Amino acid sequence: MGQENYGRIIIAFDDMVEFHALKNGIDALLKEGIETDLFIPPCDIDRQPLLDETYNEIAKRGYSPIREIDESVKYKILLDPHARDYFFQPQMINHEFRIRYKYSLISGKPSPIYSVPQNFAYDAILCYTKREAEILSAHTKTYLISPMRYKGFKKDPRRPAGKPVLLYAPTFGKASSIDTIGKAIQVLREDYYIIMKAHHLTQHADKENHRIDILKNNSDEYYDQTADLVELLKRADVMLSDNSGAIFEAIYAEVPVAVYHHESLNNRSYKRIDTFQHQLAQRGVLPYTFDAEEIGAVLKKAMENKREQKAEKADFLPAKDVTKAFVDVMKLFLSQDRENSEYYAMHDIIRETYTQQLERIDSSEKENFALKEENDALVEKHSALEEEYLTFKEEAESAKQQLEKEIIGLVNEKSYKLGRALTSPYRALTKTRK
Repeated sequence: MGQENYGRIIIAFDDMVEFHALKNGIDALLKEGIETDLFIPPCDIDRQPLLDETYNEIAKRGYSPIREIDESVKYKILLDPHARDYFFQPQMINHEFRIRYKYSLISGKPSPIYSVPQNFAYDAILCYTKREAEILSAHTKTYLISPMRYKGFKKDPRRPAGKPVLLYAPTFGKASSIDTIGKAIQVLREDYYIIMKAHHLTQHADKENHRIDILKNNSDEYYDQTADLVELLKRADVMLSDNSGAIFEAIYAEVPVAVYHHESLNNRSYKRIDTFQHQLAQRGVLPYTFDAEEIGAVLKKAMENKREQKAEKADFLPAKDVTKAFVDVMKLFLSQDRENSEYYAMHDIIRETYTQQLERIDSSEKENFALKEENDALVEKHSALEEEYLTFKEEAESAKQQLEKEIIGLVNEKSYKLGRALTSPYRALTKTRK
C-alpha cells in the first residue's frame, strides 16, 4: 500500500480485449498503491473456454486474477464493461459504486450499448470520445478518459516481403464479412502482406467454425483473441473491417481504414442513433463497399482519405499521460461517500423506479405468455375434440348408411320370401292344371 489508505477496486473481464483496454490503467492504480483485484467470472457452459483462456493469459502476464469472490471483502468500486448480469450477479460482489468501462473506443454496434437497461445499472460510465460521453450522459454520469492502451504507441517501420501490410479485423456473428471475402483476400495477397485477427467471439462462440480456417488459410499471419490489436496496428499500413469497433481503433492509430460489408452499415442502429461507421460513410470519411471485388479500390481510397480520418481524433481527450484521467476518476470515487450523496439517492430512485417498471412489464409479459400458453392449450384441446367429433360424426354417418343398407337388404329379403310364400299355392295350382 502507498501512503494514502485508498479503498479497494475490483475489475471484471470476459476476454483479453477488455484486459488490453485497461492494462496500463491497472498498472497505474497499482503504482499508486490502490488494491485492485482482477476478476474473471465463474465459467458458464457456452463461454467456458474463453473465460479460462482469459484467466490463463492474464496470469501469464504476471498478474494474480481471481475466479471466486471473498464475501468478506468490501469493494469501493466494481468496474465492469457491460450489464453482464447473465455472466454473474453483481450482487455477489459487495461494492459501493458500480462503474462501466468501455473496452472499445466507439461502439460499432450501438443497439445493445446505448440501451437504457445497459446503462442505468451504473453510477458512472468511462468514455473515450466526447460524442459517446454526451450520448450516455442521458443515463448516468460520464467521464472522459484517454485510450490507455495506446501508451507509448509508435509505428513499426518494418515491412515483410516489401509489401504494404493489410490488417483484416472482422466482427463476429451475422454482421461478419468472413464468409464472403475468401476469393477477394486471395487476390489482395498479390499486393499486400495480410495479417488477420479473429474477434474473440468468432474464436469461441460463432457456430461457423470454418471461419477460423478461412482466416488462417488466407493470411500471412493469424492472431487470436489473446493478441492486442494495438500491437498489430503498429505494423499496419491500412485496415479492412466490417461492422467492428476496430474501425475506430484504426482511426485513432492513424491507420487508414476501409469497410467491406455484405449488408447495410446501418443494420445495428439504436432508435434514431445510427452506427457511427454509417455516419462516417455518409460523410465520405469512411470508404466502403458491398462488393467483394471492389475491396482493392476502397483500400486505396482509404489511404487517400487518411487526413479526413485523422481529423476524427479531435473527439478524443488529448493527454501526454494517458492514464491520468482514469486514475483521477478512480480516486474521485474512492473518496466519495455514496450513502450520504443526494445525487446518488436520486439516481437510485430513478433506477429503482425504472427497474420496477421493467419488472412489471416482465411480469405482465410472463402472465400474458402463460395466458397464451393456456389459450393455446385450450385451442389445441378444442381442435382435438372437434377432430374427435368429426371422426365420430363420420363413423356414425358410415354406420347409419351401413345400417340402412342392411335394413333395406333385410326388407327386400323378407319381402321376397313373403312374396314367394304367398304365390306358391298359385304356382302349385297352375302347375297341376297343366
